[in-house]
Amino acid sequence: PRGPPVKGTELEGITTLETLEDADLLRKIRDEGKIRKAVVVGGGLIGLEACEALNLAGIDITVIEMLPQIMISLDRQLAKLLENNMRSWGANIITGNAVAEFLGEDGRLVGVKLQNGTELPCELAVVAVGVAPNVSLARDAGLEIGEARGIVVNEYLQTSDPDIYAIGDCIEIPHLLTGKRIHAPFGDLANLEGRAAGENAVVGNNAVFPGTISTGICKVFNYQAGTTGLSEARAREAGYDPISAMVAGPDKPGFMGGLLLITKMVADRKTGRVLGFQCMGPGDVAKQIGQAAVAIKAGMTVDDMVNLDLPYAPPFTLAIDNTVMAAHVLQNKMRGLMKGISAEEVKRKLDAGEEPLIIDLRSPEEYEAMRLGIGEVLIPIGALRRRANELPEDLDREIICLCKISLRGYEGARYIESLGYTNVRVMEGGVVAWPYPREK
Repeated sequence: PRGPPVKGTELEGITTLETLEDADLLRKIRDEGKIRKAVVVGGGLIGLEACEALNLAGIDITVIEMLPQIMISLDRQLAKLLENNMRSWGANIITGNAVAEFLGEDGRLVGVKLQNGTELPCELAVVAVGVAPNVSLARDAGLEIGEARGIVVNEYLQTSDPDIYAIGDCIEIPHLLTGKRIHAPFGDLANLEGRAAGENAVVGNNAVFPGTISTGICKVFNYQAGTTGLSEARAREAGYDPISAMVAGPDKPGFMGGLLLITKMVADRKTGRVLGFQCMGPGDVAKQIGQAAVAIKAGMTVDDMVNLDLPYAPPFTLAIDNTVMAAHVLQNKMRGLMKGISAEEVKRKLDAGEEPLIIDLRSPEEYEAMRLGIGEVLIPIGALRRRANELPEDLDREIICLCKISLRGYEGARYIESLGYTNVRVMEGGVVAWPYPREK
């Protein structure tokens, strides 16, 4: 396991979450009930799951993440929504800051000091900032070590010594969407690699392991969060020209107890190939991520996905599955039928003093129960035609339409465009995907 290169790491009360012994220690801490304050250093998959476990044990927990957001595989808006949900359960989240020193008295941890000078009292620190490949044996054996600091293997999991195969957390493998070799320490990949390497070691190079698209999922309190492929930010870094769509909705009909999902699909603007998929919420995230992972691995395009023949029955899913719905919205954007805008972009505009006309197309009852309070005007979708005279005279005025999940936002935007307005956009994901404070 990696650790921050700071003073105080030898203090009693600092642990990782790597082995069964580490897990037993945390269980013992929970059962004894003596520790009141703890920090988790790192906001990745392991750090977030440790946060939940310690919080549910009644410990006041703070997650400290050096990067600007938790769970870096998510794009920022979804990461912020996940952070908001964690806060609602009582967890404290600090991003954009790092541990500068572990503070101790008589050899025992009593607090952490952050890079900005803040000191947080704590009796336990769980360090979860990732793992580095253990390659000491391989290096001693003269095997090639790559840029990702893992053992270099070919598609047969064969090292630079043809008589030695390597698998799992110690190797680096190709990312199938970027071509870069990465360290991917995931249990499912290790098992797949083991199957291929075992066969090849016995019968000769026959089984191929091509690489990974980086699929992962975690549970954090009542939310699940999963990703596969590239985020929009990472797709851009990899040289793609990405286009994305965000949708929100239940995982199955409301009358069957459907739970919210917020989903984002990323594709290459030029070819339409699906590059990435993110999903989070209390609904069934794993199914959506699994479907998308198969599509990305198969090289499917947005056009391929809009008519996927998936199983449907109300106890299990919607008539138009969330993955397919995301493909529909993305296809509409790519065809010019919809101009989307993210909640982040809306917030930036408002912070910069811009004054777009924001129209909330929900019902008065919905507006009274929950609203953003960003200057939006309530015009229910059913009243839009008869209230069209309230729209601005300037046909080039920027208009942003929204509703709960922005389906009515899209319908309203299409009607307003039919009146000749040229700058009408839909806030993707609607009110439920707004990651900033609401008026109500």
